[in-house]
Amino acid sequence: MSPISSRFQNAGRYAAIGLGASIPISVALDSLLFVVVLLAWAAGGRLPEKLAAVRANPAALAALGFFGLLVIGMAWGQGSVHDGLHYVAKCKELILVAVLGTLIAGERDKRLALGAFLAAMAVSLALSYAIWLGVLPVPQPGRMDNPWAFKTQITHGVLMALAAFLAADRAIRASKPVWRVLYGTGAALAAFNVLFMVQGRTGYLILGVLGLYFGLAHWRWRGAAFIAGAAVAVLIAAHLANAPLFGRMALVGNEMQEWDAGRADATSTGLRMNYYKTTVALIREHPWLGLGTRGFISAYREKVRGTSLPETHNPHNQYLLTAAQLGLVGLVALLAMFMVMWRQAARLQPAVRTAARGLVLTIAVGCLLNSFLIDHVEGLLFAWMAGVLFAAPGREKRTPRTIVVLTLRRLGDVLLTTPLVRSLRRAYPDATIDVVVYAGQEGMLQGNPDCSNVIAVDPYPDRRGYARLLRRLWRRYDLALTTQTNDRSHLYAWLCGRRRVGLVPDLGWSSAWKRASCSAYAVLDDMNTHTVAQNLVLTDLLGIPRVYEVVPPEAPAAGKAFENYAVLHPYPKFAYKQWTGEGWKSLIAWLRSRGLRVVLTGGADREEKAHNAALASGDVVNLTGKLGLGELSALYRGARLFVGTDTATTHLAASGAACPATSRAASATCAASAAA
Repeated sequence: MSPISSRFQNAGRYAAIGLGASIPISVALDSLLFVVVLLAWAAGGRLPEKLAAVRANPAALAALGFFGLLVIGMAWGQGSVHDGLHYVAKCKELILVAVLGTLIAGERDKRLALGAFLAAMAVSLALSYAIWLGVLPVPQPGRMDNPWAFKTQITHGVLMALAAFLAADRAIRASKPVWRVLYGTGAALAAFNVLFMVQGRTGYLILGVLGLYFGLAHWRWRGAAFIAGAAVAVLIAAHLANAPLFGRMALVGNEMQEWDAGRADATSTGLRMNYYKTTVALIREHPWLGLGTRGFISAYREKVRGTSLPETHNPHNQYLLTAAQLGLVGLVALLAMFMVMWRQAARLQPAVRTAARGLVLTIAVGCLLNSFLIDHVEGLLFAWMAGVLFAAPGREKRTPRTIVVLTLRRLGDVLLTTPLVRSLRRAYPDATIDVVVYAGQEGMLQGNPDCSNVIAVDPYPDRRGYARLLRRLWRRYDLALTTQTNDRSHLYAWLCGRRRVGLVPDLGWSSAWKRASCSAYAVLDDMNTHTVAQNLVLTDLLGIPRVYEVVPPEAPAAGKAFENYAVLHPYPKFAYKQWTGEGWKSLIAWLRSRGLRVVLTGGADREEKAHNAALASGDVVNLTGKLGLGELSALYRGARLFVGTDTATTHLAASGAACPATSRAASATCAASAAA
C-alpha cells in the first residue's frame, strides 16, 4: 500500500470509529463523518481488493441488495421522483455496511468502535440522570419526568437498551474485577434508565428481547427463563410502585380499546393503528411488487382523502412500509438481510457475535413499531455497527482452518492440481485440506500426504444426490479453490466455501456470474501457460508461496519385479490420439533389440485390453487393467523409459523419480517430453 493510500485508509478508519461516538450525540457530526468515510474509501485506492472483500461479506451484499432494490423501485409507481429520492436518501447509510467492511482493520478496531459508542452512551446516561435528579436544569417543562439527553425519548430508549446489553456482555467477559464492576454498574444504570426514567415503549420491548437473548447466549435456556422471571418481577414491582413503566404499558391497552370503539384517533396507539390499517389496505392492492419506492406517499394520500385521517410518509412500521413500496419481494429482501446477518454472526468471535446478534434483534424488533431504516439515528446506527462488526478480520486473522480444492475433471487434471495442494499445505500446515474429485478418480491422490480427505462425488447426481451434497458440504469450509472454469466447479465452490478463489474463463458477460461468485479470481490462459503454473496462480491470489512439485500417488512398488525395462502405454482415451498398431510393434521390436524388457500398461476397458493384447507377443509383459494408479506410479518410477500418448498416465510418469518435477522448468519439460 502506498503512503498516500495508507493515509486515506487510516483517515477512513478513524472517521468510522468516530461515528460510534457521534451517533448518540450529534446529527451534524454524523453527516460530516459519513462524508469523510466515503471520500477516504474512494481515495484509498485498491478497488479490486475492496470489491473482493465486499463480495466475500454476505452482510454487505444483503444490505447493498436491499438498498439496490429501493433504487430499482424508483422505476415504477405513481408518485414523484422527489418522493422516491426521499426514501433512497434516508436509506443511503446502508452503503456503510459494505464500505466499513474494508476500512475496519481487525478486532482491535471493532473494540475501539464499540468502546466509542459506549463512551458516548455513558455521557448521555450521565446527563439523563442529571436531568432526572434536578442537577442539570432544562428549559422544557416535564423533562425531569422524561429525562432524555441528546435524542428524543424513543431514540434514547432504543440506544440505551442496546448500550445496556453491550455493557452487560462486556461485564460477563471481563477478566479483571474492576472492569466487571464498571460495566456491570453501567448496564444496570442503563436498564433502569430505560425502564423507569425515559418514557419510550419501544425501548421497553427491545430491552426485554435483548435480555432474553442475553440469558440464552450465556446460560442457554436456564438463563432465558431467569431473565423472563426477572422481567415479570420488574412488572409487578412497577405496578405496586405505580411506576411510569407499568402505566405506559397499560396505556397501550386503554388506547387500543378506544381505537376499537372508533375513538381516540389522535392517541399514539390510535394513530399507529390507523397507519397500519391503511398501509395494509395498500399492500393488498399491490401485493407482489408494491407501489414502487416513490408511490407510497401519493397512494396513502389518495387512500385517506375525504376522511379525518392524517397523511403520512411513515407508517411507523418498517415491514409494512417496505411491503407497501416493494411488495412481497421487498419484504423478503428485508427479512433476508436480517437473517443473513444473524447467520453470519455465527462465524465471528464470541463477543462480536453476541454484539452483532444484539444489533440485529434491536433493529428487527424496533422495525415492528417504527420505520427504523428511514429514521436517521436508528438507520445510521444499524448500518454503522453492522459494517464494523461484520468487517473481515485483518490478514493475520484470516488464516483458513478448513480448505477444499475442487478438481472436477479428468485424472490428469487431478494430478496436476497436487502442486497447488502442496503449496496450501506448506502455507497452512495446521489446516484441514480436502480435495473433491469425481468418483473413480480418487486413486490419483492415494497416499498423498498433503490431503486430509479425498471426497468423491457423482459426476451426474440426481435430485437426491444434489440434496445429499448440499447437506454434506454447505458452507463447510473457510476457503474453496476451483481449478476448473466449468459451471459445476464454480457452483460447488460457492456451495462449499465462505470464501472462494478460482480460475474463470475469458468469456465476457457469459462468465460474469463466476467472477461475481469468487472472492478473488484469475482468468484462465490454457494456450500459453502450463497447467501446473496456471493452477499456482491461485496461490498468488492468496499471497502464499508457489511450490512446483507434482505429487504422484503412492502404493507398493510394482516395478521391483523387473529390471532394465521400458513401459509403454499405447491406448489413449480418445481415438484421435491413437497411434498405429504397426508403429507400436516397431517400437517394441526396437526396444527389445536394445536389451530392454517391454511392459505394457493400460486401463480395464475391454477395447483397451484387446488392443494391448494384440501387441503383447513373446516376452512382452502385459499389465493392462491389473494395476492401480499408485502401483503404476511405482512401476513408472523404476523404468528406464516411458512412452505414452496424451493421457493421465503420461503426466503420472512425468511426475515420477525418473523425471522429477522439483522445479517449474523440470515439471514443464518432463510433461512435454513425455507427451511427445
